[in-house]
Parts: sequence; structure tokens; C-alpha cells
Amino acid sequence: MQLQLWFAIFVPKIIFLKVCKYEMPLLFVTRHPGEGFPADGGQLRHPPPPGLPDDDLASDMLDLITERTAATGLQRYEVSAFAIAGHRCAHNMNYWEFGDYLGIGAGAHGKISLPAADAGRTAEEAQDRVLRRWKLKHPAAYLLQAGTAAAIGADTIIPAEQRPFEFMLNVLRLREGFALGHFEARTGLPRTVIDVPLSRAIDAGWLSREGARIVPTESGLRFANDVVSLFLTADRAAE
Repeated sequence: MQLQLWFAIFVPKIIFLKVCKYEMPLLFVTRHPGEGFPADGGQLRHPPPPGLPDDDLASDMLDLITERTAATGLQRYEVSAFAIAGHRCAHNMNYWEFGDYLGIGAGAHGKISLPAADAGRTAEEAQDRVLRRWKLKHPAAYLLQAGTAAAIGADTIIPAEQRPFEFMLNVLRLREGFALGHFEARTGLPRTVIDVPLSRAIDAGWLSREGARIVPTESGLRFANDVVSLFLTADRAAE
């Protein structure tokens, strides 16, 4: 009964999208203890409401939602996104495939791949790099500096040893997984740096190897956080 009541919240959207046949994200927002909207003095104004579903019920909800959306032609292609063929969100796919993007405006974040520079540069510039950049968050502060370098809040080069984790944090959201060659192209690292965590994930039944592709299993999609955490300590050969 409770499962059906929770699912009823999503039914109108599913019916609507059955007619429109586009892409639909489904997010289960979690509030952790101590989180809420702070009032003056830092006190929680709106604590989490009672009766939120536990992990088992949330899992049942996901199963039912996946079944109902599939019946309308919406296939789950990403952890939290469903779409019919030809209607995947290209904007989000660029994120999930560890692509580059520009951050424009206050608080915007960007990611830029930088190829190795010519000889004569610093040792860091002589290697492939991945840059993350964010702009000043407050609109007033940003407008004062817009169009100048001062509008940039910070530039951060992702260290080589962190790139496997950042890559997996994105691509393992996709049901179709990734090609090993894609890992090398997007991170600038050899595939050997992920041999150890990759083998552990495959042994755990979370990932499978299909030729040159690595694909999440149903269990791997369900426990994506656990799978990704294996790559926090990727082989130090990345350094």
C-alpha cells in the first residue's frame, strides 16, 4: 500500500510523457540528519518530514517506476533518466561521458581538457591535463567583474590520480557503460591504471566486460556509489 501511494506521486508525469514521448529524469532526493533550510541563527526551519521511505522501499519504488516507464516506451539509459530512442538528453550525455563544457555566468562551472603543451613548457604543461573552472557565485560580485579574469573564482587542475574516479563518477551512470579507449581519450591516462579496481568491480558482479566495453550490471546500477568508490584508490601508476 505504501509503495503504491509513493508511486502515485510519479503517475501524472508518466502519463504525460506517454503522450509526449520525450526524456524524463526521476530523482529521489535524500535529506540526511541535520540537513534542512536554516533560519536565522542556523537553526533548521524545515526538518525532514516523517515517513520518508527507507532503502528497501526506495528500491521497490525504483523497480516499479522502471517497469511502468518501460511500458510507455521509456527505457532507463542512465541511473536517473528514462527516454525513448532518439530522445536522450544530449546536454547531460556530455556530462556523463566526461566531455568538456564551458561555465557561463555567476556560479557556473566548466571542465576543459588541455592537451600536452610543446616542449619547453613546465613539467605539468608537458602532460595532458583536465581543468575545472568556476565563476564567482554571488551575482552582484560576478557582474562587477564580468568579462575580466577576476570573474573566475578558481582554476583547478585535476590530479592524474583523481581522474579515474572523476571519470567513473560520470560514465558509470550510463547503462551502456564506456569503451576503454574512451577512458584513455578523456583522461589522458593508460587503461592499466584502472586494472585493479576494475577487476574488483567485475568480481563483485557490479561490472562486466563486453569486448572493449565496460558495462554496469543491474546490481552495478543499483549500487553505483559503491562501484565508483572502488576507483578512489586507482592504481598509483596514474601519478
